[in-house]
Amino acid sequence: MIVSPDRFLYLPDGTYLWTEDRCMRAWFLVQAELTAALPRHERLVLMVGTPAAGKSTWLERNADPRFVYLDATMFRRAGRRSLVRFAGQLGKPIDAVVLDTPLDVCLERNAARAPDRQIPEAKLRWMRETYDRDPVSEEEGFDRVTVVKYIP
Repeated sequence: MIVSPDRFLYLPDGTYLWTEDRCMRAWFLVQAELTAALPRHERLVLMVGTPAAGKSTWLERNADPRFVYLDATMFRRAGRRSLVRFAGQLGKPIDAVVLDTPLDVCLERNAARAPDRQIPEAKLRWMRETYDRDPVSEEEGFDRVTVVKYIP
């Protein structure tokens, strides 16, 4: 099962609309989905990476139906920490899959997205810099961290 806050940001006409309020509501709905789904699955897997790093594409090719995947950037340790605690409260292991895609590739892919799906370049760079200062590690409580290197 794949859970993503993005799916809650689409309007009925298919337009993607990100606002602070809509994003907060999306994360509330993600939490509800995870709470309902995780007891029926073996583990939680966080996808980690800059926007346009290839997280959703990786999931299309590699998702295991026994697991729940959270398809989001997860670039901040605080967000990861709360999900590690959440999985622990449910007695479920938690993994992280990190898409290590060069920033220039992410910027290029982002520019090729539909205008309503593009992340402002400055925001994308900030997200990457934030993650680079504090990358994922098993010390955060993950059972396993897998880094997927970008191969052109």
